[in-house]
Parts: sequence; C-alpha cells; structure tokens
Amino acid sequence: MNDSDSLSTPLDRAWLRRAAFHYLERYATSEANLERVLRRKIARRHPDPPPAEVVADAIAVVLDACRDLGLLNDAGFAEMKAASGRRKGMSAKKLVGVLTVKGIDRAAAEQAVAQAEGDDRQAAIRFARRRRLGPWQTRPGDDRHQKDIAALCRAGFGYGLAREVAGMTADEAEAELAAPQGDIE
Repeated sequence: MNDSDSLSTPLDRAWLRRAAFHYLERYATSEANLERVLRRKIARRHPDPPPAEVVADAIAVVLDACRDLGLLNDAGFAEMKAASGRRKGMSAKKLVGVLTVKGIDRAAAEQAVAQAEGDDRQAAIRFARRRRLGPWQTRPGDDRHQKDIAALCRAGFGYGLAREVAGMTADEAEAELAAPQGDIE
C-alpha cells in the first residue's frame, strides 16, 4: 500500500448502515427515498466521492439489510401515508403525487389511495375544516367564497366538489363527517 492509497477515504459501510438505521428510527420511508437520503449523506461526507459502482453496491447492501429486517416495506409505507393523508384532508390526486415523489410506483400509489378509508368528498370537508374554509370561514363574504373554492382546487379537489364544500353550512359538513363511511353491517 502506498501513500496515495492511504489518503483516499473508502466508503465506510458500517457508517452507512448506522446512518440508514438512524434515519429509519425517525422516519417511515420508501426504498427509493432512503436511497436518495443515503446518497446525499455520502456526498456530504465525501467531498471526493468514491466511484459510482462502489456507492451503488454499498447502498444496495444496506437496503437489502433494511428490507430483511422488515424496516422497509413500500406497500406498507404507501398504505400508511395514504391513510394519514386522508385523515388530514388530502385529495386522492395530491396523495398519489406525494407518494410518487417519495419513490412509490404510480400504480401502487393509486392502489394505496383507493384502499384508504374515505373519499375525496370527506377529505375536502376535512381540509376545509382544518384550513377554516367554507362552513368554518371566520370572515364570510363573496370574495372569501371564491378564495375558498380556489384553495380547495389548489389542494387537488375538483371544481364542482370545491364549490359544493365551500357552499355547505357548518351543520351539513359536520353531519357528513359524522356519517359512517362505507357499507358497515
């Protein structure tokens, strides 16, 4: 081994594995997102990065280990994010977009959103309540009504649904939120 070999800093796989575990302790994520996170960590730690194939191999080993331990499950992550998003009042369109950005396949994202409890109508009402739009508006007026519709549309809800939710009374909206969803016998 010569001096130039000792000056190069090899990729420490144990460090990379610890970094992945540390991230997964705090956040639920998809495989693709964890790979992006690990690539950024490597880039920050190594100003002169190791060869791309070395990085790819090290990340693949860490992802395999995380998958084997049950720490990574894209389907479970998508279902969890979809259910959480519906409770927060996110539209199906926005949820699919969020999941695909996190590295979930579009078809899997659409399936997870379709299986999540609730529909866009319930989600729009929840969104309006959370943002104090429509029935929960504290500053009523014609211009506010149009702005509420626009806010709902920007959140991914269709114009017809946004107009309907923005025009509801508080009692109508609360009754819809309290109504049981689906065919429960």
